[in-house]
Amino acid sequence: MQYEDVVAQWCEQVGIADPAPVLAGGSFFVHRLPFGFLHDPQAAPDLVIVRADCGPIASDSGAAAWTRLLQENFVHFMSGASLGIAPENGHLIYAETVKLDEHALERLAERVLAMSRRVLQLRPKPAGPASARDARLGRLCVVPG
Repeated sequence: MQYEDVVAQWCEQVGIADPAPVLAGGSFFVHRLPFGFLHDPQAAPDLVIVRADCGPIASDSGAAAWTRLLQENFVHFMSGASLGIAPENGHLIYAETVKLDEHALERLAERVLAMSRRVLQLRPKPAGPASARDARLGRLCVVPG
């Protein structure tokens, strides 16, 4: 399947009326977490990268925190996922790839939901009360960015 078709269908399924911002690399939010899709048709035409922003890394993070992140990265790297630091803002990024094939739409929805759960474990809890919509972790809650 083509990247544009998969993302347009995914946006339709989750209630994003205009897929253009998502196709252009814009953010959407799942359980208050910023996500985005990346696609490089020249480097990896059959893959879409699902990118989740885990937020800023505390400047006072000690060696134990960095050790944990590197351990997490190793565990996830073995399954095709990775942790990194975004050069544009210094935030911790969690990324996974999804193959663009006949099952891409289903896998994309599964990966975004699973990643949101994983990122909630990695990311500090936001201040303030969570909404009822955010509390339903069993369902995908998506709003455009």
